[in-house]
Amino acid sequence: MSRTIVLIVAAIAALAVAPAARAVNVTNGQSIYSTWCAQCHNANPRNDGFVWVAADNPQRIQLAINGRVPNMAILRGLFTPADIDDVAAYLGTVFAPAPAPTVTVVEYYWAARDHYFITAGAAEIAALDAAPPGGWVRTGKTFKAFVAPQSTSSAVCRFYIPPEFGDSHYYGRGTVECEGTRAAFPGFTYESPAVMYLYLPTLGTCAAGTVPVYRVFSARVDANHRYTTERSVRDVMVANGWAAEGDGPDFVVMCAPGP
Repeated sequence: MSRTIVLIVAAIAALAVAPAARAVNVTNGQSIYSTWCAQCHNANPRNDGFVWVAADNPQRIQLAINGRVPNMAILRGLFTPADIDDVAAYLGTVFAPAPAPTVTVVEYYWAARDHYFITAGAAEIAALDAAPPGGWVRTGKTFKAFVAPQSTSSAVCRFYIPPEFGDSHYYGRGTVECEGTRAAFPGFTYESPAVMYLYLPTLGTCAAGTVPVYRVFSARVDANHRYTTERSVRDVMVANGWAAEGDGPDFVVMCAPGP
């Protein structure tokens, strides 16, 4: 057997027995922090002005113990590298940014008119749910939207399309589309420049952690649009004669925060 083959076999054997990466133990990290760190720092890390720098950063903790912070030298040798990883991970959960508040966008359908409508407004949802039979009813389909602007998010505007044009609502994405619609259809009522906030796709692709929002248009005299995060629903609507609108080969119009 050649030396090269021996080296390859040895390397494969070493990989086979290499230990799997250890998962951090946040509970252990919290226990260590409460027992040792809280003696000098605040019991609630959020009320301490220093420990945030160690969030998800075990190297900072190790450097502090090794002498960068003189008072922490007494901890030298007490903790394993895994313990320090756990403390850093615990602090990471404490100082993790709060998730952006979202609102549920609810879909309704009026069978007699074959019209769809979505809203995230609490007052509208309450009124539609309390309406007498024969009108709007929930389809059971929803998706999430942001209630306030987020980094890279886009405002979603809303128009009311009067009866002579369709008696329905249209949701536009971003300033360009909203202002373009406003200029092209002066007979529409511009209800709001921002009823919710979503992301815009990049060349028809949504970023990780978000879900595509599809928009289809009835292309009838009684103009109506439907918005859905389910591609299968979009495909059924297209098969029934509705036109898909959006970017890229999959016709994505917006991107909603993930479930």
